[in-house]
Amino acid sequence: MSYEKELAAAKKAVSLAVRLSQKVQKSLLQSDVRKKSDKSPVTAADYGSQAVISLVLQRELDPEPLYVIAEEKAEDLQKNGSQAFLESITKLVNDVLASDES
Repeated sequence: MSYEKELAAAKKAVSLAVRLSQKVQKSLLQSDVRKKSDKSPVTAADYGSQAVISLVLQRELDPEPLYVIAEEKAEDLQKNGSQAFLESITKLVNDVLASDES
């Protein structure tokens, strides 16, 4: 059984996640580091990379069933005071995905 389609999707997903992480790294300030409910640190790159990988795999492998086990929980982004952080993650993800389409 050949997994060329899956391998190509994985490479694309990781490449875009790296691009997003590098973008965050260039502008990362200490104030951009948040604490998850378990008190461990998390950045927009963590959430954004997870979102990019999930979205790209879903797009590239559709209609294959996709089950993603991920580290970051959306619950932490639904708390009061997280709106601006969520918006910055959304912008990062959209920018990286748009750069891939051009």
